[in-house]
Amino acid sequence: MISAVRGLVKSTGHSLPKSTRTFARKAKDACPEALLPALLPLLRVIEELTREIDLYETLVVRKAEAEYPETAAIRTIHGVGPLTALAFVLVLNNDRSRFQRSRDVGCYIGLRPKQRESGRHSPQLGITKAGDSLLRRLGTQSAPVHSRPVR
Repeated sequence: MISAVRGLVKSTGHSLPKSTRTFARKAKDACPEALLPALLPLLRVIEELTREIDLYETLVVRKAEAEYPETAAIRTIHGVGPLTALAFVLVLNNDRSRFQRSRDVGCYIGLRPKQRESGRHSPQLGITKAGDSLLRRLGTQSAPVHSRPVR
């Protein structure tokens, strides 16, 4: 919805602020007067959705801290938030003895490369994508943070 509002405003030659948390409030001030009546309903929906997202994010943080204290250690990894840490603990059923080596966890969630061997060639292909798709998606979204310098 934010992209739709940006696109509509951009078509008139104007631009809107980059933030997403405070987008609706800032966009009301920066929006051209001619478009404001048409965009106000969208901005109200964006504002309400932002509130809902903040509420659910708070619930996830509280649940992780209160019921799953082991997520605190996982959250110390740069780029891993409460949702990723909680998903990791819940998918693995909080049972460390389940895996002999740490590499086995990656295979369990589908982060193992596919292989196709034919004769002398053994190319390494993309990941298998077998296993829990939510945890794999959260993990791969957290991973690029490590390739950027920490600010």
